[in-house]
Amino acid sequence: AAKFSGQRTRGFVNAILRAVSREKNSINGLLDSLEGARRISVKYSCSLEAVEKLIEQYGEERTISILSVVNTPAHICIRFNDNNKKGEREKTLGVLGIDYKRGSTAFAAYYPKLKKPISSLMPYKNGVFSIQDEGAQAMSEFIALEENETILDTCASPGGKAIHISCIMNGTGEITACDIYPHRVENMKRSIARTKRKNIRCIEKDMSVSHDEFIEKFDTVLIDVPCSGLGTAQRRPEIKLKYKENNGLYELQSKILNVCSSYVKPGGKLVYGTCTLFREENRDVVDRMLSVHGEFNLKEEKTIIPDGRTGGFYMAKMVKKS
Repeated sequence: AAKFSGQRTRGFVNAILRAVSREKNSINGLLDSLEGARRISVKYSCSLEAVEKLIEQYGEERTISILSVVNTPAHICIRFNDNNKKGEREKTLGVLGIDYKRGSTAFAAYYPKLKKPISSLMPYKNGVFSIQDEGAQAMSEFIALEENETILDTCASPGGKAIHISCIMNGTGEITACDIYPHRVENMKRSIARTKRKNIRCIEKDMSVSHDEFIEKFDTVLIDVPCSGLGTAQRRPEIKLKYKENNGLYELQSKILNVCSSYVKPGGKLVYGTCTLFREENRDVVDRMLSVHGEFNLKEEKTIIPDGRTGGFYMAKMVKKS
């Protein structure tokens, strides 16, 4: 509050928080005066528009479940950047004296119980593991990669998926990781250097416009588009507070998907993903693309619902006819 609005606002916010702390037992009485979506919106600090859309698409009971878990503290999830067997990964954590839980959705995901910043650990500094949401890890695994593929990661920042793809392919093949913003490209380069990945090149590209040099050049094109991000609200709580319907965002998602579909080789894979839960940004975008591009067939889709550890993600895999 002080940073964005000054000391007077800071005092006002502190006064409100003290009042809430003193009178917390009366809050349920205030909630009881509200009904339906408005009550859920206030109780879980989520915009009314987002709550109404969640209820429409998932029902009230599941909406409450989703918002309950995204209101809990997020756990750090790491992904090992090698192809060691499970026991060797766990030996690495044991040597560090770190207790952990294994992920249930992605094979290289672990939830360590840390006593000091992860950036201070030598295995992190040496690129042995990275921080990445388990659901985001699952998206790279969902592709069903083979060694020596040519990969285009179209909206790649901060680079976690490109690095994971390189690991899955055992350092073979060629990965082109693109982002529209120069500073994000530089951030990716630093992450790639830390993890010692040699088969990734980072370039600055606007993927909403066509690039002739990419036409039918890639075995797999991954499109993790800009989205409303509700699935990541456990780590970024402002997302659920600020959500508003954005037709311009839907148009951008469709534009990127349509443009990048031309970069897939015949017989290749096109994978579309988001970190949100809304149909308008997920299956609806895929269906519009398929209605125009008959050369693609939808092979598989998957939705990961936030469960208190992993965030929420959508992914769809399409295959181009040979």
